[in-house]
Amino acid sequence: MEMLHKLDKHVIYLDELNSQVASLLDHSENLNYASRAAEAVLLAVRGHLSFEQSIKFLNFLPLPFKAIYIKNWNVNDCIPERINSMNEFFEEVYMFDPTLCHNDYCDQNEIKKIVRAVFKVIGLHVSGENLSRELSFLPNDLRIYLEAEGVAIKSNGSDSSIWLS
Repeated sequence: MEMLHKLDKHVIYLDELNSQVASLLDHSENLNYASRAAEAVLLAVRGHLSFEQSIKFLNFLPLPFKAIYIKNWNVNDCIPERINSMNEFFEEVYMFDPTLCHNDYCDQNEIKKIVRAVFKVIGLHVSGENLSRELSFLPNDLRIYLEAEGVAIKSNGSDSSIWLS
């Protein structure tokens, strides 16, 4: 019975995270959409991090997002690909779930909004202790984009960033 109570707690937390993502995406009633959006973003990020970087990234994620990140993960395939451009990264998020767009023509601004919302929610759940840690392992283009969107800010380090809370 204790195990079921713990699972309920995690399901409630996942619903809370999805609700926050949904709210930022103006889909307040559609937790399924928010869940798919979070999964697409997290899996796209995973493809660009080495195993060691993924472990560091997992340390920052809220537990329900950790579960999404490691879903069907084959650690033997951790050969990170460079993000050549943010447009390419947005296309990759779209490829993980083309139903995130509301029609056949996917406005890239929709995907940008999804990436921003997912990272904003992650930032809301990072502890104060973790805020002081640097996330220099994130791909440079992604960090620059998040900084420009106000989701992450540069730390005092020369080439690093931290989450906003």
